[in-house]
Amino acid sequence: MKIQSMRSWLVIVLAAFSLSAFAGPNDPLFISLTSSEPHRVTMAFNFGKHHNENGHPLSIFLSDQGVFVGVTSGADKYADQQKMLQ
Repeated sequence: MKIQSMRSWLVIVLAAFSLSAFAGPNDPLFISLTSSEPHRVTMAFNFGKHHNENGHPLSIFLSDQGVFVGVTSGADKYADQQKMLQ
C-alpha cells in the first residue's frame, strides 16, 4: 500500500513538472498581488517585468493589501513600486 501511494505521488509530481514544458513563448502572465510588503511587491514586479520583456503579455491584479501599492495615498511608502507600475 505504501509503495502504491509513493508511486501515485511520483506520477503526480512528474505530470506537474512536464506540463510546464508546454508553456508557449508568448503565453500571458497573470500576477495576483495580495501583499503590501515593499520587498514582496518589488519581487513580483521584477518577475513580471522580466517575463514581459521576454514577450509575455502581463496583467497585474492588486487585491487585499496589494491595493495600497497602487493608490495615491501610498505614494510616499511605495514610491519605487508605483514607478514600476507606470
